[in-house]
Amino acid sequence: MEYHYSFKITPLKGVAGDASEQQYQILAAFDLPELLSYKTLFDRYNSAPPPYFNGNLVDIAALIVEEYAPQLLDHLEFDEEGYWLDIYSDSNEIATQFVALVCPVYQNLSLLEQYAQKVANPSTS
Repeated sequence: MEYHYSFKITPLKGVAGDASEQQYQILAAFDLPELLSYKTLFDRYNSAPPPYFNGNLVDIAALIVEEYAPQLLDHLEFDEEGYWLDIYSDSNEIATQFVALVCPVYQNLSLLEQYAQKVANPSTS
């Protein structure tokens, strides 16, 4: 298991069904107390009525990848549940490249907010 900022890469064992090519999970949980500033930022751009959350974590992460390394998108599957971002990769190399791309953005709340704004208001981007 590798940790990169709030992203954790875990090799998967015994993957079944349609996910036979998915070998690595990249997980980021933004509902932890130490990441309250992230939760606040995501809430600001939430498109669902309270108490639901649809902060578009997938869209933010995908936009970052699309800007810098769109070829990675063919190797990633995105999912989110609440304040958890769950991504599957077909190799450790792709998972590591993904994390290397998104970590600098997620470590800078101002930059992350710019991406959240782009996702929330695509017509003004």
